[in-house]
Amino acid sequence: SDLDLHQVFWTNVLWFAVVVVTFPLSRLYLKKFNPDGARDRSILEDAVLLWKAATNLMVVWSYKNVLGALSAVFLESWIGPSGMPSSPEHLWFNSYTSRNVYDVWIYIGSQFALLFIAMAFALLFCTGLKMYQASRQERGLKAGFADLWLKEPPFLLGIGLAQSHIFTSGWYWFPAAVVRADVSMAVYTVFVRSVCGVICTVVITAITKWHRQHCKRERGKWDQDTLSARWVWALWIELFVRALPFCFAWQWSQTCFETYFFGWFGCQWPYEECGKSTLWMWVFYCALFMFVAFHTVPKLQATAQTMQQLEESYGKTLCKNDKHLLRSQLITNQQFATFFSYGLGWGFTSVIATECKQHITPNCPESITASNVFYSVVTTIVLIFGVFCSVSHAFLGGFRLRRRADMIVTIDQGCAHQLFGDIDNDSNGYITRDELSDFLTANGLESRGPDLFIQAYDTLAGQHEEGVGITELVRQFSQLISSAKQEKERDSQQVLLEDVAIEVNSNPVRSGRSDESAMNGFDDKIRVSPRPATVTQPRQLKEQEMGATIYL
Repeated sequence: SDLDLHQVFWTNVLWFAVVVVTFPLSRLYLKKFNPDGARDRSILEDAVLLWKAATNLMVVWSYKNVLGALSAVFLESWIGPSGMPSSPEHLWFNSYTSRNVYDVWIYIGSQFALLFIAMAFALLFCTGLKMYQASRQERGLKAGFADLWLKEPPFLLGIGLAQSHIFTSGWYWFPAAVVRADVSMAVYTVFVRSVCGVICTVVITAITKWHRQHCKRERGKWDQDTLSARWVWALWIELFVRALPFCFAWQWSQTCFETYFFGWFGCQWPYEECGKSTLWMWVFYCALFMFVAFHTVPKLQATAQTMQQLEESYGKTLCKNDKHLLRSQLITNQQFATFFSYGLGWGFTSVIATECKQHITPNCPESITASNVFYSVVTTIVLIFGVFCSVSHAFLGGFRLRRRADMIVTIDQGCAHQLFGDIDNDSNGYITRDELSDFLTANGLESRGPDLFIQAYDTLAGQHEEGVGITELVRQFSQLISSAKQEKERDSQQVLLEDVAIEVNSNPVRSGRSDESAMNGFDDKIRVSPRPATVTQPRQLKEQEMGATIYL
């Protein structure tokens, strides 16, 4: 609060420079900690992985803050101290005076300028990374963080924020004259936010459809590994399009904020000063949002996958007339699934920001003294390692357990080829012993006893220099699985026969029958056949249970 907008901007620039410089060092030190795989991990390992992921997110978030501060500088310099093209008395709706209309156009122009600056800096930064990557590759070295940032540029959130501000301009065009005093203002604000969200959805869907079709048509011409003018132009388009999900998520997040805070509690933007209950409002918002996301995202992803399969398989035949509709539905579902992920993250960051602003804990001291700094550091450590890391460890532990169980079910259902396809890291159609061992270790599938994976590999090893073919390995592994199931079934039946024999010997006369007749009568009901019996539905269920028992 003691800094003006220019000082806030340069403070954010300084912080962005710090995290950009320190991120490669952090990644170099933590490179041996790999989040891939479904093996169980200790809470210390998960804490390190959480910190590793957070350092990259710090770069993403700090760039967004730089652009937000730069936008505030533009608006204050070109519009006035309020920084908005209207007045708070009308909730920044348009009175359609000449000054108001002029300010709206200034706002739109400033946000286009902000978008251009954001993309130009990202383009220059990624071009430098590309040159660094090329020089490293010439010496036979890996580029490390450059490979990561070229694959997932850390500037997309900031670019998406600038894009979102352009769509938000629809708010400032809404006429203030239609607002009635006897109607709740929340009706108008939620309506305007929803309209902005719908316009954003339509535009983003159209742009994404064009981009996917264009990239599909131009593949092999634009996707070049070497630095060139065509590569730079392709990167410019990629940055713009790949930032659109963030723009979409921000627009609809603002709609949810407006509905929840202003519609229910009468708390206006930026929803940080809603009284003493502000923190609890944000906590319950996150809980409600998480509940909806938990039940909605799987359905959206399943529907999107179905639409994609229909488009790829029948887009030119049975679904030819619905091809564009399928693609639009696919893109919309993917965008909303992304919105729930990002929206939940913004909700949690708002919880921390509200707690910091209200000084509920010593995390954000009001004054800088030695004691306040000490208490702040202790509180931060407790929050990070005592709360966030514990919750993350519990969540990731359950997620990895489900992944391991899914792998076992995949094997048991005879779909082992799906699993072995993931083992082939270089995608040459062959699996080496190192690839197999690394996969088993990473996913917690290694066995202390006889391992069917290794047995299947050793049986076929030596046939090819590249390793063992995936098809042959799947066939051999399936045979071992079948043999293990049959052996398990024979052992179970043998144990059952021995139990019955003991029971008959202990009671030799039952209903006037001798031992031999009793055993023969039982043998008519249960026989151990040297050949596999015809598989029926109960038998399949029994084999699945045995297969799961073998691996678990």
